[in-house]
Amino acid sequence: RDFATFPQMGQDECLWNGVTCNENGKVSRIDFSDSGLSGTIPPEMRLLQHLQVLDLSANQLHGTLPDEFYDLRSLQRLYLYHNQLEGTLSPYIGQWRELEYLHLSHNKFTGNIPRQLQ
Repeated sequence: RDFATFPQMGQDECLWNGVTCNENGKVSRIDFSDSGLSGTIPPEMRLLQHLQVLDLSANQLHGTLPDEFYDLRSLQRLYLYHNQLEGTLSPYIGQWRELEYLHLSHNKFTGNIPRQLQ
């Protein structure tokens, strides 16, 4: 299943399996781990401004993290391990000031860890 078209757009995302919304009906948690997803992480993810936990681990996601992805400023926990993601981590990662946990192992990332995380 291609991540860009999963699940079906136009449905109330709070009803999607693996999605949790806060009391205001805003997406706060996504757990699509081990869901057979493929494709790239869409830049539209930036629209989920209340997202605190994102688990896309153990899928077949590939490509780089789009710059827009770093706009998720409420993100506290990010699990992207066991995919085929590549490229470098952007210095924009410093925008994740709420980030407490980051798991990126078993991907194809290259380069250094940005100073903003050290």
